[in-house]
Amino acid sequence: MTTLPLIVPGHWETHEGLEKATEYATMTRKQLGYGDRSDFALANAQYLVSRDSLDLLPMQTAAKERIRWLSVQLALAQQKLTDVEGELHLLEEVCAFYANDEDAAIDGDEPYGSIPTEVGLKARSARKRFRDREAAELSPCDSPPDPASKP
Repeated sequence: MTTLPLIVPGHWETHEGLEKATEYATMTRKQLGYGDRSDFALANAQYLVSRDSLDLLPMQTAAKERIRWLSVQLALAQQKLTDVEGELHLLEEVCAFYANDEDAAIDGDEPYGSIPTEVGLKARSARKRFRDREAAELSPCDSPPDPASKP
């Protein structure tokens, strides 16, 4: 079951629109009208169809459905990207703690160090990205973190 993001485009505001969006979330492009055509080919065909043609209404309906389907797919992709960015943030934070552990072992503050040097280098790189991002996310009222302190 696919869950739609809470922030939704305008045509999802009604109950019927939300039901349709939920339906589009589970469909593939091939299941839509003129699903054998690419987005560009469908848009071009819809543009070129004659106003007197019997294909006008089905073509317009297919184009409308495709746009709504693409809207749902974009919202789902953005939600997935947000989730992945959150996971990346968490992993970099964990790497920062591991790098701190290895630094303490190298400095002689701790009697153990369980991270190989190559992994430690990667963890330090992740720690730097984590600290840089944390510093960039501070509001103007916040003071930057003390570089001597370790996360």
